[in-house]
Amino acid sequence: MHLINQLFHLGTQKADNHLHRSIILANQFALIVFLLTIVLIIFLIAISGITPGILRIGISFFFYPLIPLLQYYGYNKAGRLLASCFVPVFIIILMSFSSARSTPLIHTASYFPPRILAMATCILPMLVFDTLREKKWITLSLTICAVCVLGYDFLLQLIGHEVEFYSRRDLFLYYNLVFGIHFVTLTASAFLMKRLTDKKDDENIRLMSELHEKNKKLESALHNQESLIKEITNQSEELRTNQEKLQDAYQLIEKQKEELRKHNEHLEELVKQKSQELLMANDELSKHNSELRQFSYTLSHNLRGPVARLIGLTNLLSRDQSGLSEEQRYLLRLLKNSTTDLDTIIRDLNKIIDLRNAIYGIKEKVDLLQEVTRILLTLKEQFPADAQIETDFAKAPFVYGIRPMINSVLYNLISNAIKYRAHTRPLKLILKSQMNGDAVLVTISDNGLGINLDQFGKDLFSMYKRFHTHTEGKGLGLYLVKTQMELMGGSISVESKLNTGTTFILNFKKPAEVEGQICDDNEYGRIYYNARLNLCGIIWKQQPTSEAYRKIFEKSLEILRLYNTPFWISDLRKQGRVPSEDQIWMLTTILPDAVNNGLSYVAVIFDPKQHNEDYLKRIDENLHNAGVKVKFFQSKNEAEAWLESIQESATIKLD
Repeated sequence: MHLINQLFHLGTQKADNHLHRSIILANQFALIVFLLTIVLIIFLIAISGITPGILRIGISFFFYPLIPLLQYYGYNKAGRLLASCFVPVFIIILMSFSSARSTPLIHTASYFPPRILAMATCILPMLVFDTLREKKWITLSLTICAVCVLGYDFLLQLIGHEVEFYSRRDLFLYYNLVFGIHFVTLTASAFLMKRLTDKKDDENIRLMSELHEKNKKLESALHNQESLIKEITNQSEELRTNQEKLQDAYQLIEKQKEELRKHNEHLEELVKQKSQELLMANDELSKHNSELRQFSYTLSHNLRGPVARLIGLTNLLSRDQSGLSEEQRYLLRLLKNSTTDLDTIIRDLNKIIDLRNAIYGIKEKVDLLQEVTRILLTLKEQFPADAQIETDFAKAPFVYGIRPMINSVLYNLISNAIKYRAHTRPLKLILKSQMNGDAVLVTISDNGLGINLDQFGKDLFSMYKRFHTHTEGKGLGLYLVKTQMELMGGSISVESKLNTGTTFILNFKKPAEVEGQICDDNEYGRIYYNARLNLCGIIWKQQPTSEAYRKIFEKSLEILRLYNTPFWISDLRKQGRVPSEDQIWMLTTILPDAVNNGLSYVAVIFDPKQHNEDYLKRIDENLHNAGVKVKFFQSKNEAEAWLESIQESATIKLD
């Protein structure tokens, strides 16, 4: 059984996946006909002995093995062509070898079986060839079969035979018409059925490929999950060990408190003694806390629930303090304050974790002067009256990045310049930008207290690191700045001299893709954002359903609100016809909201062959009534060139 299966699969190793079924069918056909021929020859020898006709039939033994051999050596098309045409051609050859002199007149019994057998095998071209990719080979093999079946009578006459019942012309025409109709019906039915099967096979291959890719991704995700679980388990074990150490320290403190109570009469001496012991215990606790901070990154989210419950319990205890002593009330206040501080720290850690886990992809073209101006207005009340602020962004007025992050970075550095200014001289703050290849360097300089980089340089951008204690803070600002710059693909460096000032250097790299950033993509359309021109657009891929049409426009409105762009491109060339109710919904629901959010110019790309004149006319009228300038184009390049010219004109007017 294994040997037969190997025989059936000869040639599939060197062929594409979609051809495997056709190759296997050809090999199976060769084996089946080979076996049937053996049975036929044995039967004929049994009833009539060995005759020249039987010997001629035996010649076919040499051709059947050629089919799998040709496919094994990579000639699968030739092998399948032989399989599809061999029987009708061999029948004609057998007829030609029979002596026209000995049997010039073919009777009904010897006429119909060969011709019917030849016609029955005419479905083989559809079975052994791919109807989607091998149409030329199907046409060639069908042509050979048609010549053998439909030209059967003419070929018989050509080799000197005559058909007994064709003495009447009407019978000749009738039988050939019948055979022609059956040939067309048989081959057409087989072709349509096989074409449907091939389409389903292609779809199955595509789905299997997608399933394979998804399985690979799932395996990778599972592997990552197992690694994460292992890491969490290790960290949990370390945390348990630290908790045991903390519990030991707590028990030590309790023991010390008990001893303090017993020796109250020797208070002064005991206080000194116990204070020293407490300092040692606090040093040990500080070490434990330092170790615990290393786990805060992964554990902060898990601690939020217990801390929230702890805050709730302290609030409940605080409602009724009538039965508590003064010392217990004092301890309760300390507990409540400590719990609140712990919650604040965990929230800060959550911000950092959320920042690292967020997926940021869409970059904007951010005007540095506008962004800095907004921040300066926000911090206006914090600046001293004699502060001097200089800005110069002429050499590089724009950077590409995530606007909220850029705002956060600039805000943190400017507010730090205010916090850590030198009170012995007026604050001087200088903000400049310049090009550095494809990147933009933004420098923020002040004449404040400065930082000793030799001492603190390696910890400057670490979490919970503070280098000046005269102001409030948690030591997260510079850590967040560095994290945000790296998430945007940039970097930050610092130059500082103690008691002289500090300069932070922000390196904004230009993203590889700014003009075709994908915001949303599905089978009906793609929404993209062009940061260089500050425009959004839709490229329709096919005629959408009503639900898909409305969802895409709702998503487009969200993106327009987010990026506040006045320019829009809508490519309708593959959209098809949109029902009137959907057109009216878009123009009466989406359009007014878009105009309220700053939409001013719309470029529509259309195909004149679609005959959507009513839709285009309705768009034109509604946009003009809403105060939006609209123009129609037949290419995306023309549409973008028009919107770019509007931006250039606006820039010249501002200058």
